[in-house]
Amino acid sequence: MRSILSHASVLVLLLTLMGCERKDPQPYELVNAGNGLLYRVNKSSGEVSVIAGSQLTKLEEWTGPKKEEPKKSYVANWLAQTNSALGNLVLELKTNWREGKMYYILRLSPYAGRIEAELKKSPMTARFDLNFYDSEGFQVLTIPVQLAETSRTVDSDGKFSSVRVNSTVQCSAEMYESIKGWLASWVGFSDKEP
Repeated sequence: MRSILSHASVLVLLLTLMGCERKDPQPYELVNAGNGLLYRVNKSSGEVSVIAGSQLTKLEEWTGPKKEEPKKSYVANWLAQTNSALGNLVLELKTNWREGKMYYILRLSPYAGRIEAELKKSPMTARFDLNFYDSEGFQVLTIPVQLAETSRTVDSDGKFSSVRVNSTVQCSAEMYESIKGWLASWVGFSDKEP
């Protein structure tokens, strides 16, 4: 009989303990960050507060920098430039921006004449520098484009009509948005026309 009562007592005690909510005697943990600040962390909810003197300030959860709605398109077709010093060479530029890079396509035409002559030289040293400017006229970016890195394009008759380069360069969105104009300078071209 004692054994049954003892088992019944243990069972009642277990049921009582299971039904009771067990509370942590210390629901908060204090953390000294070493920078002079003391943080209070709620062990059950994860809520963090800063203790400064007699003030307790709850910290909001950091979700990262606020991001604006991304632009649908950063594509820009820039005004073409004609270089009379290089035999009326026409430079056409198209740019785009995404994921920290500026994409650009530079097209030079006509192929016959100055471009063709420079591509036959050895060593080939001719290059263009694409200089980008902000609204105040300050240069914000320069991209060197070696003529040797261009590829030839053909017209409907199968003749070479132009050369072009399709490439990328590191560029922040802020820098790209600041660009309001461009000019091309050149280096390494022979002084005389072909």
